[in-house]
Amino acid sequence: MTDILRYPHIAERIFNTPLLVMPAKLDAIIAGLSPRFGISNPDLGGLAAGLGLPVDQAAKDIGAYTTYVGERKQPGYRVVDDVGVIDVFGVLAHRGGMKADSSWILGYQQIARMFEAALADADVQAIVLNMDSPGGEVGGVFDLADQIYSARGIKPIHAVAGNLSASASYLLSSAASEISITSTGWAGSIGVVMRHVDMSAALEKEGLSITHIYAGSHKVDGHPFAALPEDVRGQYQAEIDKLYGMFTGAVSRYRNISEEAVRGTEAQVFMGDRAVEQRLADRVETPDQLIQRLSGQHRQASTHRVSARNPKEQSTMSEQDKEKVAAAETETAVANAKTEGRKAERERINTILTHESAVDRTAQAQTLALETDLDAEAAAKVLAASPKVAATQTGKEKTEFEKHMEQNANSAIHADGDGADASEEENTDLIWSQSIGRVHGSTQQ
Repeated sequence: MTDILRYPHIAERIFNTPLLVMPAKLDAIIAGLSPRFGISNPDLGGLAAGLGLPVDQAAKDIGAYTTYVGERKQPGYRVVDDVGVIDVFGVLAHRGGMKADSSWILGYQQIARMFEAALADADVQAIVLNMDSPGGEVGGVFDLADQIYSARGIKPIHAVAGNLSASASYLLSSAASEISITSTGWAGSIGVVMRHVDMSAALEKEGLSITHIYAGSHKVDGHPFAALPEDVRGQYQAEIDKLYGMFTGAVSRYRNISEEAVRGTEAQVFMGDRAVEQRLADRVETPDQLIQRLSGQHRQASTHRVSARNPKEQSTMSEQDKEKVAAAETETAVANAKTEGRKAERERINTILTHESAVDRTAQAQTLALETDLDAEAAAKVLAASPKVAATQTGKEKTEFEKHMEQNANSAIHADGDGADASEEENTDLIWSQSIGRVHGSTQQ
């Protein structure tokens, strides 16, 4: 029995359905699955040419170019420094997880979950879509591309074609803020493809005949048990053209280039700097270089990680903290200054009062210490120039202070001649003024 009947769930995802995938990759997928379907391998010469391989190598190493990966760990994004890396490898589908002999199939839904998780991760400041994929199914890819494009304003989103970003994979890349490509990486294949297989000759050879019982004239359009009718082919072509317009329009909008320029690529793939020339990429660099560049940019921008959910609140809290710290530092500085000032003043007063020139000049010393701002050295000079005052002795010899007062009585006479009426307090002030004046080099007359 023809084996294609045993795997209808696989066949329906490959045949008679539009795919955003490189045709050569589709040939490789069919080549890998053909033993299960009972289909002879496609022409190896044409397949090798499509994949850029020598014919003899294609004949020997059929598995070498079908991206068979064996066991693969459950996909999940990685965090390198503060960059979230989402590896997008293999064939893409609306729902993934199927591993055929030809390829690992990664689902758009799974990519979306990884993307949302990285977007919400406060430790991730930028996201990198690390691409190595020939494309895949149509279902789900446009929604995911719009999801990526809409998130540009939340975090920087970059894509890199480490080896290949074609068709559906390139649609996702184009939704990123910027696209990088390695010097030998490929990007493009902006087109749509569909395959139909006619199993009628194989069925006839096996003596099998298929009868369809159905309602609705188009219910079994495109079935694999007969040649494809022209009217059905026309319907399929209209569907392909519509999807092609959606594809080119999305890339034009995401990349900010004209749709005519996108269509002008004619679904070709371009390597390295040629992809940059076609504006399908922005720069040539490896995935590691891209990650290091993004990490370095964010490390220079801030030494603190800011939550993607509440950056404004975090910034406000930071300013408030700065104000509190500044106020506390000012208050501490003022308190320290006051303490030092009091200490210095006590030392000045003590030095004046205990100075040898203060002997028999206690009152003068107290006045200088407590009622002036003269430093200790200047106060000592004033005291030295002042008369000593002995203890008052009633009925005995006049004190030195009294003698000094008598000797300087006329000094109280002012220029206007009214000094005779000066009070004792004024005369005392005059004596102090003369003493201080002598210290500073001028005597008041």
